[in-house]
Amino acid sequence: MRAFLNATIILLILAAAASFACAFDLKDYPKPMFIDEGGNFNGLLVVGKAAASSDVIGLADIKASLQRDSVQYHRNKITGLVTLEVNIIPVTAVKLDSDIDDPDHQAMIVVGGPCTNSIAARLLGYPRNCAEGFEEGRAVIRVFDNNGNPAILVAGMTKKDTMRATTVLANHREFGLSGQELVVSSQTLKELTIA
Repeated sequence: MRAFLNATIILLILAAAASFACAFDLKDYPKPMFIDEGGNFNGLLVVGKAAASSDVIGLADIKASLQRDSVQYHRNKITGLVTLEVNIIPVTAVKLDSDIDDPDHQAMIVVGGPCTNSIAARLLGYPRNCAEGFEEGRAVIRVFDNNGNPAILVAGMTKKDTMRATTVLANHREFGLSGQELVVSSQTLKELTIA
């Protein structure tokens, strides 16, 4: 009986651990995952030191999208006038992978795969072959639990693949993101599909 009870407890612990493996879902992007109720951005935007210029442009598109999402609208109950409160995402939120001292305790959006971004490599468990799991024509948007903080990897096999994924994340309202991993595939930027 005791062995059965111990086995049951172990199974319950494993089931609980599996259910909390990643508590984040892309349906919560960007609010409340990275933007709080006050419209403040909480996180880092990370590109690899060896990144292609297209990764930097993709990260800039994501930052611009987050900036739009951080705007707060307030209506005066008496006059009916609407005011806007713009919470600027600071330049210091954009980092090279090599400039992050403590990547294990940060909310991050990481652009570029493990071949060009050491933070991406860390999220993926430092694969022996940096292209492992990637194929041409497909990219991923994947959310990780980074010690209680969300980390989103936006990466593809090629520069074009990564650019397609950054386009989807930057235009998240058009794509209805949900789940913990999305695969972006397309032959052109005009024909994006996600699965």
